[in-house]
Amino acid sequence: MFLAVILIGFAMMTLGVALLFLGEVPFISGKRIPARRSRWIGAFLAAYLPLALVMPQLVNKLLGPDVVQGPVIVGGLLVICLWSVFAILFRVVVPKHEARSPSVAPEAAIPLGEAPAGVPEQSLPWSEPEANPASPPSVKTRKPRSGSMDPFDFS
Repeated sequence: MFLAVILIGFAMMTLGVALLFLGEVPFISGKRIPARRSRWIGAFLAAYLPLALVMPQLVNKLLGPDVVQGPVIVGGLLVICLWSVFAILFRVVVPKHEARSPSVAPEAAIPLGEAPAGVPEQSLPWSEPEANPASPPSVKTRKPRSGSMDPFDFS
């Protein structure tokens, strides 16, 4: 039992100290645990091992030897620590409100063909630049050599 407490406590303490130092960390599916919640979780996880080693001796001193068995105290501490962690994480996993979709008022919506007042039409993302009829586009094409080995030359 003592070896299991040490192994579980070491794993929980390692994760807890990392959360205490890191602050805001990523969680499931890209959600992030805020820094305050992460540090609270780290504190609960890091506190398990010292409490699991001290509480059985403290209870034996207060209530007398063998009134409450050591595994009951250690198991109860493990349940309390893990329940606290899940209670803190519940707000991250299950958000308070559904994600809001951006809503646009009907009168503020811009049809694709019209530009709003004061905005030049060339700066709109759906408008194409108009060709200047005064100057034709200057595209230089070169003639391939007659003996070229270009596989895409079909002339």
